[in-house]
Amino acid sequence: MSGQSNTLTGLFEQRMHLIGHLSQENAKHLQFLQRLSGHKVLLMKEPDTEETIIAQEDTQAQLAACQERIETLESEMNRVDKAIAEAAQKEK
Repeated sequence: MSGQSNTLTGLFEQRMHLIGHLSQENAKHLQFLQRLSGHKVLLMKEPDTEETIIAQEDTQAQLAACQERIETLESEMNRVDKAIAEAAQKEK
């Protein structure tokens, strides 16, 4: 039983670590969405601004990469949650 408790503790530590990273990525995601909104406003003012168009495309690429990282972290969180459930069942 002691080994299982250590396993659960380790899994919960992994989960907390993932939650921290997920929170950071979600904050970045929101920042990228805000930047995109700003780019759209600038493009309404001056539609042919090449600098803004390039910045918008860069932000869209960063947003897509951030979304992929979020999906990876969520997948890892699901894996850890399943491992926690299995370890908790074994401890009963």
